[in-house]
Amino acid sequence: MPALPFSPAATLVLLLICLAAVLVCIGLLGRRKLTMGYTLVWLAVIGGLATLISVPHLVNVLSRVFASSTPDGVLRLLAFTTIVGFLLFFSVKVSELTNRIDDLVQRLALFDHEQRKQLKKYSDASEPRKPPPAAHEEA
Repeated sequence: MPALPFSPAATLVLLLICLAAVLVCIGLLGRRKLTMGYTLVWLAVIGGLATLISVPHLVNVLSRVFASSTPDGVLRLLAFTTIVGFLLFFSVKVSELTNRIDDLVQRLALFDHEQRKQLKKYSDASEPRKPPPAAHEEA
């Protein structure tokens, strides 16, 4: 049976850090500094870390599943996969925001154009018209 990766005290400290991270995420959500979608992503990551910390033999099982010769190799694979997943997730979010900004800029330009047309129409209607010059003015 392989040795546990952490002492019980270290496991407790790491789990308390995970709990603090969960509370921070929920606090940020409550203050509207973090959206529900991002909060769920972070809670999933924290849950995965807490699971790896609290179930020490899980790393060995994952090593066999991924055919890794060492447990730290599978941890690197999981870390790399998580980072790539975050990059993809944030790329999609940035693309969505870019599309929304483009749409808002177009709507603002159309609104501005319509407003200028209305302003011009209003200013043309309120200008006093000069009477046409008389054909024969007598002096």
